[in-house]
Amino acid sequence: MRKFTKCISILLLFSLLLGNALVISAASSVSIYAGSVDGQRGETVIVPITINSNSGFVSLSLNINYDESALTLTEVRDQGLLGNEYHKSIFSSPYRLTWINDTLNENITVTGTVVYLYFTINHNADKGDYSIVLTMNQDDALDASGNNVDVRLTNGTISVVEEHQCGWGEWEEYTKNYHLRTCNECGETEYEKHNFDDGEITLEPTYDESGEITYTCEDCGYEKVEEIPPDHEHDYIPYKVVEPTCTAEGYTIFLCSCSDSYQDDFTPKSNHSFVGQKCTYCGATRTDTVPVIGITLSETNVTMKIGDGKWIDATVLPGDATNQLVNWTSSDESIVDVATSGDNNERGFLVAKANGTVTITATTADGNFKAECRVTVGGKTIVGYRWYAGILRHKVIYSDGTYDMEDCAPKNCVCGRDYDDPAPTLKTQVVISSHEALPGETVKVTVSLENNPGIASAILNVSFDQSLLTLLSVEYNTAMGGQTVPPQSMNSSVTLYWVSPFADMSEDCVFATLTFKVSENAKAGDSTKLNITYEPDNVYNLAEENVALNITPGEVTVIDYIPGDINGDGVVNNKDVTRLMQYFAGWSVTVNTPALDVNNDGSYNNKDVTRLMQYLAGWNVEIH
Repeated sequence: MRKFTKCISILLLFSLLLGNALVISAASSVSIYAGSVDGQRGETVIVPITINSNSGFVSLSLNINYDESALTLTEVRDQGLLGNEYHKSIFSSPYRLTWINDTLNENITVTGTVVYLYFTINHNADKGDYSIVLTMNQDDALDASGNNVDVRLTNGTISVVEEHQCGWGEWEEYTKNYHLRTCNECGETEYEKHNFDDGEITLEPTYDESGEITYTCEDCGYEKVEEIPPDHEHDYIPYKVVEPTCTAEGYTIFLCSCSDSYQDDFTPKSNHSFVGQKCTYCGATRTDTVPVIGITLSETNVTMKIGDGKWIDATVLPGDATNQLVNWTSSDESIVDVATSGDNNERGFLVAKANGTVTITATTADGNFKAECRVTVGGKTIVGYRWYAGILRHKVIYSDGTYDMEDCAPKNCVCGRDYDDPAPTLKTQVVISSHEALPGETVKVTVSLENNPGIASAILNVSFDQSLLTLLSVEYNTAMGGQTVPPQSMNSSVTLYWVSPFADMSEDCVFATLTFKVSENAKAGDSTKLNITYEPDNVYNLAEENVALNITPGEVTVIDYIPGDINGDGVVNNKDVTRLMQYFAGWSVTVNTPALDVNNDGSYNNKDVTRLMQYLAGWNVEIH
């Protein structure tokens, strides 16, 4: 038996080398086809040769026939799937590909692309189709038994096309940073940044109010409005007076409402500097009375937000007046209340309670002299503070979910606390995530709980635009415990139902995940808010106390590009990092312009490269 196998193998190899025909009925079949591509003159295109089905062979030779007047074969890249290759060394038509199994007694049964052919389209090639013709002789494919293999060949095509010259339409507004125009023939779009003019002042600034200047894009007409700061002359008033002492000079600091200041120095004098009845320098006392002649405030125009606290100081003139006592009043305590501190009430603590404008008045007990501070309350509402005693800082939390970190002095902080006070309770936040998506794309929107004081029940209604989004599923976070009920209807507004009858759930967590599909007919720039409403009695803790929620809506915005897809190939990977770095280095490369601003800061620079690399490395960052 071994001698017979060896004879067959020698016969097969001898037949292949001499090209003699071994007529044996075919027992196996193979399907081979050449790919088809389009290209322009001078361009290099790649034609794959692929085995689609394969019942087995040990040797295979294939002829590649092409029109040399239009095409030039420049490179052949074998993929190594078929073992040893013995390809023709000279690139000419027909070009011969040959593979032989080393053992000649085991069939090759792999499928897939076995070789890539690189063709350059000649500059004199005519527009049209050029066939890549596959041919082979009867004995060019044999299996391990020495039988001819039935091979089905499918030819490929290289189509030479003319370069399209786009006929562009008018520029149209696209986003706040870009406009676009579309080819009237092929529908291709291109994007450019707005070309703003020098601007026109549409609202003149006043002494204490900002103005506006409007810039218009000269290509598409898009307008943006920027603020002009108030314009005024300085209105200096005394802010702080330090009287000279027995040997030290004094000074007065004058302050403008715009925060500009200057200082005047007093000449030292050789007499006492009394505050009340005592010299601040030498401790000498006196028995005569010094009357008050005036009073100044450290602030005369203050802007605050609801929940803010602020200290302002009163200075009684002269500094050695016998009676330094100050009384404070507010023209409307429902808007701004005022408390006092110091031996003579020389400090006033303002607490903003509601939007509006009030006048804070400091009045001397001696002489009834007055100084006023105008306080305007507006803007975002402060819903709480989180105080950090170890680092003397506090977090100011606003109603829109944003926050500021500020220094917190050990005593008399604007949050009203010192290092012995406990941290205040924050209002419970329900935050809906925001996303960008392509038409037809699926997005997962999360509903999260933050600053959770502990709840035992939550029934929330989520609303959205059904013409733009279709709700596919609702998934509750099983880590919350308790019981959930799936919604009966997926329409807006969909009901999220959760209850825990035996214990409060007090962790900050994702409450539920909603999966939406964006409409196939959606256009770039379309968006919908996702909001939550609830009945107060439907959100409570185990003690059946209602828990108030502060809702931060989400938003789904439709885009016409894949975030981070710099080279426009439909996927986001390291090729996009390379293309972005080449672009910033000044290479002449093609980029998907709307995707360049990866970190969404309105400009293109290496920050976008850093953000894209962080995203691909698995960091918890967003790309745009």
